[in-house]
Amino acid sequence: EILVDGAVKATVATGGSDAVIPVDITVTAGSHVVSVRGKGGATVLVAGIEHRTGQGVAVYDGALSGATARTFTDPSPGQALHWSEVQRINPHLLIVALGANDMAPGQSYSRTPQQWENDLAQIVALRDQHAPNAGLLLLHAAAPTNDPAGLDRLREYEARARAALEDVPRTSILYLSSLWQPRLDHTYTLMTS
Repeated sequence: EILVDGAVKATVATGGSDAVIPVDITVTAGSHVVSVRGKGGATVLVAGIEHRTGQGVAVYDGALSGATARTFTDPSPGQALHWSEVQRINPHLLIVALGANDMAPGQSYSRTPQQWENDLAQIVALRDQHAPNAGLLLLHAAAPTNDPAGLDRLREYEARARAALEDVPRTSILYLSSLWQPRLDHTYTLMTS
């Protein structure tokens, strides 16, 4: 059950197995509490909430904690649904924060620099297919490090991001590492084209 301010607004049946089920609930302007209450043995993951704030600004949060760029390029039915939702929303701007998990050394889910570059190029292709008028802002997130090997790894992933995205129209990169690591000695400009 999905509740808004304590009232049941939707009931979703998963049939006891993993499923991706979109649910639309409209609420009035203002502050609300949204909660999910399990009624069976299935795990429920809320993958995105759209809400409106300000004058005509709509925010859709399709983030998944622990995701890599591959998560969003995976051709599984769940990701196909994610991209069809992007198409339905028809955004002006997609903001994608990736990098920390992609470049996590020694983890089974981490991506090689070449895989990272390929994944980013695929995200651009998916953006072009499902939201052709949207800008794309990659927030290149990376965990802070003072380790020289970690800094070299970070530089390599940043170079791969530039190779995949730098000259792509309507695409920008913001390197979050520039905010925490002055030793990188980079000057970053938000690229827009």
